[in-house]
Amino acid sequence: MSATVEFFDLQAPLYDAYQRSCVPRYDDMISCSVSFLSHVLRDKERLTILDLGCGTGNTSLRLAESLPLHRLSCLDGSHEMLSLARKKLTSRVVDFHQADLEREGWDLNWENHTFDAAVSVLVLEHLDRPAYLRCLKGLKRILKPGGWLATVEAYRGDLNLELYFREMERATEAAIQGGIVPRDTLEELTRLSKEKERHYYVSKDEKKKWWVDCGFEEVDFVWQYYCVALLVGRNG
Repeated sequence: MSATVEFFDLQAPLYDAYQRSCVPRYDDMISCSVSFLSHVLRDKERLTILDLGCGTGNTSLRLAESLPLHRLSCLDGSHEMLSLARKKLTSRVVDFHQADLEREGWDLNWENHTFDAAVSVLVLEHLDRPAYLRCLKGLKRILKPGGWLATVEAYRGDLNLELYFREMERATEAAIQGGIVPRDTLEELTRLSKEKERHYYVSKDEKKKWWVDCGFEEVDFVWQYYCVALLVGRNG
């Protein structure tokens, strides 16, 4: 188990409250991802979609509510996150898979050309370049020709990062004052995050080039808020 996955196991009980109260535009990230996929897949029925790094199932739930799904697959490295996702999606037809995206072989549960689309929100930024490229390679294999990938990630850019994290600090303090997130619990999570959680921020141009070099087409950014952006591409 990677250190980042270990951190999310520990964070799981507080994850939803933290994301929605402390992470600026978290719900917008999900809404924009689902809206984009709803648009590009509007002529298809019985969709098969992969939520890559599903966490507690927030994006998956929105997908299930918004799209004509035949099959929804949820993958996460954290056992605790998957346990919460199962409870949240108990009335939906979903298959769950535990696999660490930092390791090779995470995609071997699926045959070639299984999915119409894959979506990921605030996950792939935890992968260094070799792991990220392996992930793209796996996605190209399991996505159908013409299938779409949509990912929300944070990107390098000193000013944008500074502004975003300054807003996050204000939101976090407001959540503490409002009793949404206990201060002592949050301080412990912050300590563990610095110790275990890894982020690999690169520029938007560099990340876009990785996708193009791996064979994705129509690669573009379709939404951004400070350093966080939604990148999309079609499997060529």
